[in-house]
Amino acid sequence: MRPSPLQLEGYLVTELSFKAQPDFAYDLDNPLTTVQPADLTVEVALAEHQDDRLRRNCDLTVELADPIGIKFPYVFRAVFTGFFRISENYPAKQVDLMFATNAPALLYSAARELLATVTGRGPYPSVTLPSVTFLPSLTEVA
Repeated sequence: MRPSPLQLEGYLVTELSFKAQPDFAYDLDNPLTTVQPADLTVEVALAEHQDDRLRRNCDLTVELADPIGIKFPYVFRAVFTGFFRISENYPAKQVDLMFATNAPALLYSAARELLATVTGRGPYPSVTLPSVTFLPSLTEVA
């Protein structure tokens, strides 16, 4: 094991809303509700520090909406801001891709734990965010 070239210096939860859906039909025979990546709205905004290219911020928004109120037991929205430092030894040509891939992944895992905790205190079983990748697809890179 060795240190990552991307260090999370800290993060903030800048917005958190959560609501149990009163009209959700809870099925005792199938108590787990699966959330798929396509069910979520995930937004990422990346920024460099104006004076230091190796210091960067990442804003991550994770939202599960259910306007009808019957597909999911909960709706939520969480917004995180993470503060990162990149190793000066990391290859400069690879910094942007490494940051764009890993910074939101670190914040997404924090969102997964926060939302599992919050939904776990609700009237239905907790929701676990699905595993996702922020690595651009080959068509996005080309």
